[in-house]
Amino acid sequence: MAIRRALVGLAVLGTLGVPNFAVAAGPDAGVNVNVVNTPANPVPVTGTVTVNGSVTGSVTGTVGLTPGTSVMIDSTVGDPVRVRNVNDAIQPAQASTSCLATTIGCLPTIYTVPAGKRLVIEYASMRVCILPGQSATLGITTTTGGQRVTHYLNGTPPAAGPGTFAIGCNGGSPSSEVATGQQVKLYADAGTSVFLEADRSNTVGNAAFSMSISGYLVDVPLTP
Repeated sequence: MAIRRALVGLAVLGTLGVPNFAVAAGPDAGVNVNVVNTPANPVPVTGTVTVNGSVTGSVTGTVGLTPGTSVMIDSTVGDPVRVRNVNDAIQPAQASTSCLATTIGCLPTIYTVPAGKRLVIEYASMRVCILPGQSATLGITTTTGGQRVTHYLNGTPPAAGPGTFAIGCNGGSPSSEVATGQQVKLYADAGTSVFLEADRSNTVGNAAFSMSISGYLVDVPLTP
């Protein structure tokens, strides 16, 4: 009789609502879960992570790429990615010219920069036939950003005497030759001309100038 009473009591307790204990289940399949990652409370990630779309914020550590994938770097005029060509000989450029001066000097055009290019001049030189005692100077005029500027090289020493008839720039008078050359770094914009200003120390006799420049061309955008 006592056992039957105990069983009845347990059945009544179950009916009156004694709670059932069960293990909490996770989210249903397909439900997204957001993990909050802040600088103050970062969530460490190890192993291989696949990212679809864009990533904001900063990434520290080593980032690897799946073989066969690539990364594109966006460079604009307003926010350019600075690069330097380590092989400037890809587009070498050089030019020479000459002129005969019966006055103080001459001003020939030596080069016109092609469209879509910028000329970088790295070296310039001049050789001149003049009377003994005279000296000469060479100027290079370039235009960059609409600004025209003349740059002067080191002048030649005075031509040595007594000269020789074999150098015939002055007819029956013996002449001498002097030269100068200098490493430079000058720029000229697309569509502009490079002028040379060859002068000597006085106007006696004739002066025969031979001049050259050497450098390279770089590509420049025609429009932003």
